[in-house]
Amino acid sequence: MVAQSHAAGIRLLELNSDVGPAAHLEAATAPTPGTSMRSGMEDEVPSCCSSRCWTALWLIAILNTMVTIFSALVLPDIGTRYFGGGKDPCIGAGRGTPACDAAISKFASVAAMFGVVGAVISLAT
Repeated sequence: MVAQSHAAGIRLLELNSDVGPAAHLEAATAPTPGTSMRSGMEDEVPSCCSSRCWTALWLIAILNTMVTIFSALVLPDIGTRYFGGGKDPCIGAGRGTPACDAAISKFASVAAMFGVVGAVISLAT
C-alpha cells in the first residue's frame, strides 16, 4: 500500500509540468513513509579510534621522519661526494678546504632549487 502511494506521488509529479527536474529527483529519492534515510553504509566506515586509523597515523609520522633524516644526513653526504668528483672532499682534514666549500655550495644550490620546485608543485595541487 505504501509503495503504491509513493509510486502514485511520483506519477503525479511527472504529470505536473510546473515541477522542475530537481523536484523529480527529490521525489525519486525520498523515503517512503515508515522507512529511514539511512543506507546502512555508516556501519562500514571505520571510526577514527580504530586500529587502522592509528596505524596509518604512525606510518605517516615514521615516513615523514625518515624523509627528514634522509634529507639532512644522507643527501648531503651523497651530494658532496658527487660534486667533489667522486670523492668526498669534506672527510677528515678536507673539511674547510676550498674543494669542500665548493662541493657544499653546489649541493646547497641544487637542494634549494629542488625545494622551491617541490613547494611550487605542492601549492599548485
